Amino acid sequence: MDQVSPDAGAIRLVFHDDDVTPHEFVVELLRSVFGKPEREAVAFLSAIDKRGTLACGPYPATVGKALLEAAQRRIRAAGYPLLITGEAVNDACDLCGAPAARTEVRLAGRTACLCSACVIAVANASAHALEDGFKLACDALAWHFAGIPQNGLVTMVRQFPGHMRTDVQIAIDRLFAAPIHFFGIHEEHR
Repeated sequence: MDQVSPDAGAIRLVFHDDDVTPHEFVVELLRSVFGKPEREAVAFLSAIDKRGTLACGPYPATVGKALLEAAQRRIRAAGYPLLITGEAVNDACDLCGAPAARTEVRLAGRTACLCSACVIAVANASAHALEDGFKLACDALAWHFAGIPQNGLVTMVRQFPGHMRTDVQIAIDRLFAAPIHFFGIHEEHR
């Protein structure tokens, strides 16, 4: 266990891959101690196998330490060599390295800390992508759902009777008011 300074603002818990600890034990540990759903725990374990290490968090220091201690108690009780370490999270922007990054953004399956300048740059880049338009629906979907596997998307269709359409349209107009951009796909032939 890495000793994390008591004044650390946040910590990440890093899981290290080993060839001895059974996968079922790690999945159960992720579910019971870290509260991950089974599907997410299995995906996390798969990423550990591929990369060798994978960080979980960041958590507030007190929460991270409590999770680390609880996980290590279970690991010791089971007699496995699984190594989980804690590391202090610096407050630097993950894109440009500027200090005091406070905005957490979910990117490609992980959380990134961005400074305000990078958040604005990302927003502007997104706006340019919208202005350029998309030639194919799959490009718009890939841009919007970046980091989410295609088989994880669910589509729904709902038809409303004529007398409800005005109320539904008003609700949709409010829901998709600026600055949200709404995409529609015209289906010429079924």
